Amino acid sequence: MIASSKDSGKINPDAAVNGIVFRPAPVLNPIKVTRTTNMKNLEFGTSEGLLTLLGIKGLGAVTARGIAEKFADLDALRTAEDEEFKGIANVTVRDLLRNDNAALQEANGKARREIEGVKEVGADVVCFLDELYPEQLLHIPDMPLVLRVCGDLGVIRRSIAFVGARAASEFGQTATHRMAQYFASRDWTIVSGLASGIDQISHRAALEVGKPTVAVIGSGIDTYRNDHELDMAVEIAGNGGLVISEQPCGRDADRATLIKRNRLITGLSVATFVMQAARKSGTMHSVRYATHQGKPIYVPGIPGKFQSDPLNEVPRLLAQSNGSDFVRWADFSQKIIDEVDEREEQPLATAIASRDAYLQVEQELEIMMPAAAKSASSLPKVA
Repeated sequence: MIASSKDSGKINPDAAVNGIVFRPAPVLNPIKVTRTTNMKNLEFGTSEGLLTLLGIKGLGAVTARGIAEKFADLDALRTAEDEEFKGIANVTVRDLLRNDNAALQEANGKARREIEGVKEVGADVVCFLDELYPEQLLHIPDMPLVLRVCGDLGVIRRSIAFVGARAASEFGQTATHRMAQYFASRDWTIVSGLASGIDQISHRAALEVGKPTVAVIGSGIDTYRNDHELDMAVEIAGNGGLVISEQPCGRDADRATLIKRNRLITGLSVATFVMQAARKSGTMHSVRYATHQGKPIYVPGIPGKFQSDPLNEVPRLLAQSNGSDFVRWADFSQKIIDEVDEREEQPLATAIASRDAYLQVEQELEIMMPAAAKSASSLPKVA
């Protein structure tokens, strides 16, 4: 059950929106939270086990993943030979997991409370070893080990990302709505970040034609920056879509978490549509994530009278720039620049000049789709 609380900016399971309480279809069977104090059977390949590992001070995501993939449970870890920890955990972490029951109990209690908090707002928890974990994210660097999700994970089978400025111009708003609605009506799921501007226009375009959309947020799944984001999240989850977060309940979004969520937006998608952005903007992180992940980028063609608008600078430059050009004008640190292949001679983005080009873009997207995810039917004809 998920509903809006106008007062707190957090989801309130006892509240309703316009008299309606949304009950999105569950994506997982109810999670059974173990109440026993016997930790030896704690399974690491579960959301509870991974959240427990991640809650231990000094134990990071890389180590947690290695432990979950190597050891079935705590009992297996504690009976393993020292050699089995090589390349997975250092001596300090190994000894802590073997001997420090107090630290494990504390971390496990926190993990259980997190799972319960997620479920209280009608959401669920899925880890990277679960069958329902989005396959697309298994192939990106720094994938999240645990996701909080509300809605239908099945809608991300055919997904494209729309990203761009919060303060979109009239041109950007119109182009985004038209393009997002076209692809949504053709059964492409629109993925975006729920922020004002391009994100919300993209989500709204899909909802208007009765199609699901996916919101990836930088806060906890129960925490939103304002009423507009909260209400749209409720609407998305309540109408066949999906809300995703990698952050714990109660976590407010900040610059770091918003940048991190951008890698999930592009990672879930076959391609990324950069609709409007200034050179120094958060959207540039979506550009570099898409580039690093090998995902194609599309931009709207910019008519001459809008060329000078700073919000159209990034789409225009992406359609003109190869790898070395991008390195020259992108305002990134050297570490980020190193992710871009300067040898790439083709423009980093394809400009969509007009609505007549939509079908060609769609055909390109179909070719990019993994074979298992392609629709059994051929492309529908344009009306």
